[in-house]
Amino acid sequence: MAADQRINFSSHIPVYKQIAQWMREQIQNGVWEIDQQIMTEIEISQMLEVSRGTVRNAIEMLCEEGLLVRTRGKGTFVVATTMDQPLTTGFITISEDLTEKDIPYQTQVLRKEVIQSPDWVRDSLRLSVDDQVFYLERVRLVHNCPYYYLRNYVVYKHCPGIERYDFTQVKLFHVLEKQYQLILDWGRRHITAQNAGPQIARHLRIDEQDAVMCLDQHTFLRNHQPIEFSKVWIRGNSIRLVADLQRSSGGPMGGSKLDFNLPSSEQEACGPES
Repeated sequence: MAADQRINFSSHIPVYKQIAQWMREQIQNGVWEIDQQIMTEIEISQMLEVSRGTVRNAIEMLCEEGLLVRTRGKGTFVVATTMDQPLTTGFITISEDLTEKDIPYQTQVLRKEVIQSPDWVRDSLRLSVDDQVFYLERVRLVHNCPYYYLRNYVVYKHCPGIERYDFTQVKLFHVLEKQYQLILDWGRRHITAQNAGPQIARHLRIDEQDAVMCLDQHTFLRNHQPIEFSKVWIRGNSIRLVADLQRSSGGPMGGSKLDFNLPSSEQEACGPES
């Protein structure tokens, strides 16, 4: 429906769903562009002559669909269409996945330098106290909207001078493989859900209480020696985890798995009775 067209109150379709459909059309037709702040609830309610609560329900509906995102104190913004993130046994990076899907993106480098490895990184990469790592901090944007915030730690002795590369233009794994002839053989990923918190929220332009997917990844050389550790935070309302599964007639198939940290008791699951 057009912006100046009145709501059909006699329709069997609830008013808030009619408004939600109009909002979808605004986004699909490019009237509301990616990363643009939309009108306030009051402005929309006055324009369409409906209650503010009805408009709020429509906005919430599109937030759940991943088309809009609320940022406390700033307003409601258009985000890109929800993207599928495959759960797969293939070792593919986020940038490779975006390229394969023909989704254009930009990379902002926030920090890159050679540092002494923090204790927890040193343990993860099996390094000595004197070993250095190359630290790379980036944000990946799709349609000018930040979807991914990344921190990489690479064992520096295997790639001296890597800090000279422009990682707004080149991919980290491509440099390691092509320029340093390293064979990145396999990796292990753990995915958890969490609230963004102040720092992640700032980089992803979301609210501190918004959900994000946190991906921890270890990358190994062919000799099973760790070469890289990374942490990636992904907008929770913009990513859908997808897996293709197959079950044989005789029972479960082998392959990748999801690990669930399940409580050992009802009290542990729900907490003590109040």
